[in-house]
Amino acid sequence: MGKYFTSIFILKPERDVFLMKPDKKLFKDRKVLQQALDFFTLKAKDKPDSYIPYLNRGFIFFLSGEYKKALLDCERAAQLDGDNVSVLCMQGLVLGKLNQNLKALACFERSMKIDPNFYFAYIGKALIERNLGKYKGALKDLDSAAKLSPKSFRIYLYRGDIKVEMGEFEAAVKDYQRAIKHAPTLKRVILDLIVHAYIQGGIYNAENGDYKTAVKLFKSYIELVPDDPNAYYHLGDAYMNLEQFDEARKCLEKAAELDPKGSIGDEARDLLDIFDQIAENDID
Repeated sequence: MGKYFTSIFILKPERDVFLMKPDKKLFKDRKVLQQALDFFTLKAKDKPDSYIPYLNRGFIFFLSGEYKKALLDCERAAQLDGDNVSVLCMQGLVLGKLNQNLKALACFERSMKIDPNFYFAYIGKALIERNLGKYKGALKDLDSAAKLSPKSFRIYLYRGDIKVEMGEFEAAVKDYQRAIKHAPTLKRVILDLIVHAYIQGGIYNAENGDYKTAVKLFKSYIELVPDDPNAYYHLGDAYMNLEQFDEARKCLEKAAELDPKGSIGDEARDLLDIFDQIAENDID
């Protein structure tokens, strides 16, 4: 049992352990989770001067959402080895979850001073800066992380997420595509983020009057999701604002076809009726 749990939970600075995704089945099994907690509790009693059992137990609490318990273990680990970058970064993550962002920043900044090459400290700092709305600083730290670990797909995922929040949707998609390059097995999951960026970006740009960019993003979305009536409706609306009425009609007809009994289809049909009335008036 000891070897089993250690292989899953043990934290080492040289590994991307803070960002790993444990087996979901493992953490849904409360019995197994409790066994892991019991194991590291015993280890803490056996080796009271070692930070490792507390750090591991804190990691388990962190993953299970018990952040206050995780913080207590991180603080104990810090008492035993306060200059350990794994301890500092784990503590920073927990503090961030507890919305103690300034304390979290201090943990990551201290870790960066101790080991300037520990790329996760830059990622952790970027995540806190994102929480605080300091997007430029977050992107700068993620750039530093990428120089240290250029194949870490999560760096590009975080960059993409931040750029979506900044309204830079096309740039976000490029970062998500980089993430796919470094994690091809997660392509399907990351494509969902790309799809979201396209549709959200299209709506955002249309609402702000940039209909050309909106058209581009809606068309990119439709390439990935060709049967969404909502996208065709929004694309048709954008074409209308650009006075490209033939293209607008085609999109609205497609929206009506895909949603024959729904509200989106009804709205598309209402606009098509307006088109027909305008056409009749022009003939008269």
